[in-house]
Amino acid sequence: MSGRFHADSKQWIMKGYTMTKAVTKAQAKSLPATISDQDFEDFAGSGLEGVGADDLLVPRLGVLQALSPQLKKTKSEYIPEAEEGDIADLGTGDLYKDGLWFLPVFYRKE
Repeated sequence: MSGRFHADSKQWIMKGYTMTKAVTKAQAKSLPATISDQDFEDFAGSGLEGVGADDLLVPRLGVLQALSPQLKKTKSEYIPEAEEGDIADLGTGDLYKDGLWFLPVFYRKE
């Protein structure tokens, strides 16, 4: 893999893809002219040593309704203390019986 950084346009060009990169001119001078496959291979698999399956589970909240599997004793998703109207994390089975607060931190409309 090879690429080059255009300091004037502040863009990184790599195999036909252009990625905008906000850097100062001083930073641009210190960037390598090309990146080889070996540069990336030296760090293959690094950085995720302590990450497990539980860390990658995306929270998904839902309001439990009459037909929700979390309320059916015969379903594997069953949560014994759950009631209709509760908010539950559908991945972990955690219940939020008193509601919950959340803060939206990002919004993008495309």
